[in-house]
Amino acid sequence: MKTKRNLSGIYFRQQNTETGKWENVCFEDCEEEKQLEILSKNENGFVERLAILLANTISRIGEELDIMSGGEE
Repeated sequence: MKTKRNLSGIYFRQQNTETGKWENVCFEDCEEEKQLEILSKNENGFVERLAILLANTISRIGEELDIMSGGEE
């Protein structure tokens, strides 16, 4: 099970398999099966908007933590 970090703020409703209760879960914290289900059910530029929001989240985290990959500076 993934550690829930709630970094992107992009929430979806998901039923907890252990408790049976419904909860809000960030896209990146969902299991891959649930992510694929979300992606396959949405249309009209949803995937493109999601990619941009996730890219902005990665950029924000990099800025806040002053980190970059091991590539060119």
